[in-house]
Amino acid sequence: MIKFRLYIPPVILGFVIVPLLVWPTVIVLAVLIFTLTFLAEIIFSFPLLVVRISLQELQLELMVEYALFFLV
Repeated sequence: MIKFRLYIPPVILGFVIVPLLVWPTVIVLAVLIFTLTFLAEIIFSFPLLVVRISLQELQLELMVEYALFFLV
C-alpha cells in the first residue's frame, strides 16, 4: 500500500496559506468594530451634544469604509 504524504514548504505555508486564513478574519473584525462604533454613537448620543452625526453622514462614512476594506 502506497502512502502519499503532502509536504508544504514552510515558505509557502508562512507567506501564502497563513495570511489567506488570517487576513479575512482581521478585516471582518475591523469592519464589525467600526460599524458598532458608529451605531453606538447614534444610539447613545445625547440630545444635549452640540455636534451630532446625521444619518447621511453615517451612511457616507460606512460606504467609504466598506469600499476601502473591499479594496484591501
